Amino acid sequence: MPHVKTSTPTEETTLVRSLAKKARRATRPELKLGPGDDAAVLALEGRFAMTGDCLVEGVHFELGWQPPRLLGEKVVRVNASDLASMGADFRFFLLDLGVPERISPRLVEQIQDGVVRACRSFGAAVVGGNVSRSPVLFLSGTAVGRLQGPVLSRSGARPGDRIFVTGTLGDAAAGLSLLAAGKAVRSREERFLVRRFLLPAPRLREARVLARRNLPTAMIDLSDGLGEDLRRLCVVSGCGAVVDEDALPTSPAYRKVVGLGKELAISGGEDYELLFTVPAEQSHVPLGLRKARSTCTMTPVGVLTDRQGVFELRDARGRLRPLPRGFDHLARRP
Repeated sequence: MPHVKTSTPTEETTLVRSLAKKARRATRPELKLGPGDDAAVLALEGRFAMTGDCLVEGVHFELGWQPPRLLGEKVVRVNASDLASMGADFRFFLLDLGVPERISPRLVEQIQDGVVRACRSFGAAVVGGNVSRSPVLFLSGTAVGRLQGPVLSRSGARPGDRIFVTGTLGDAAAGLSLLAAGKAVRSREERFLVRRFLLPAPRLREARVLARRNLPTAMIDLSDGLGEDLRRLCVVSGCGAVVDEDALPTSPAYRKVVGLGKELAISGGEDYELLFTVPAEQSHVPLGLRKARSTCTMTPVGVLTDRQGVFELRDARGRLRPLPRGFDHLARRP
């Protein structure tokens, strides 16, 4: 049988072309060859940080909750948050998509729109990616950022350092709880909490300000809850920690919807705030940065100790109890 030529592109090719076309709206001068070839070509000088993070249907989101464009924005933002925790500027992004048969090409294009929109808002370029068939919808992102100052790792903290967090904690977990309960989201406070889950704000500016001052001894972003991510920082730094429960910052919306309890602020994930440590003698500096209106709030919430592997929560009366853990992706579910 003779080979029959066709000019009709496959669905996969159409989606790849669609991303390449959209990506032209989010570019950088270092990008010499972008989406459409087997690999991107970049002309780079300096030091760069790379990270990857993914969103998996049924684990991180449900399509009934998350508009496709916001899903595309979120996969960019959670990767940008990892770069922020290292003190890196966000420059380039690659997107890998796994698409079930039930997902329409239009929905995939809306995800792409969100990816490009988010990258443009951060001055980053979409440089490529991949699309394949999958049992569930997943978005896997790879982000590249440039380091212009010191590397802010998890391993430099020391006993006596003060623990700080940016922003407020527990909002995203509260928003997720509202969505999971299937309740109608009506009040302004409920909408705020849901948006904090759907569209996190990576603290890139705050990280740059801190890095320029060479202030943090260690830093990590809060993706799996303070109770989990603080442990990760302390393990590699060889420290323990005491967290002051009353000091944990919560938003007015959280307090109105959830109440005064701090459980979600400790164990709830997806805040994408920064947790960082500073020497005791410099603990006034983050507070001064806020007063200068150069950052969001930066709140002292505890202290590192020399009791390696011991993590405690201190209440208003000074009583200590074990610090609750956060989210563990590989823990067995009941």
